[in-house]
Amino acid sequence: MNPLTPAPVTLAKLGSIIVHAEEAASTHGHYFDRIALETLLEDADVVAWLKGMRELALIPVRRREPGLTAPITRGAIPHAHPKKPIRR
Repeated sequence: MNPLTPAPVTLAKLGSIIVHAEEAASTHGHYFDRIALETLLEDADVVAWLKGMRELALIPVRRREPGLTAPITRGAIPHAHPKKPIRR
């Protein structure tokens, strides 16, 4: 499959991912949106499309691999010590 020309069914699945992501991020999102996203992201057509787009370097690289639970802390300075002042 050429990821630059996906089949109509793949486009429909990608569109559904966008709509469910928008819903999940909104104040009126449902748990169903998360389940739908998880299901769509495991779909064979979507997985193949994502793989092709990654091979072409046309989508961002994931910050974390699936299954890792360490959070990404916003605004954290990786090597800063909280009690030591920064010398200028």
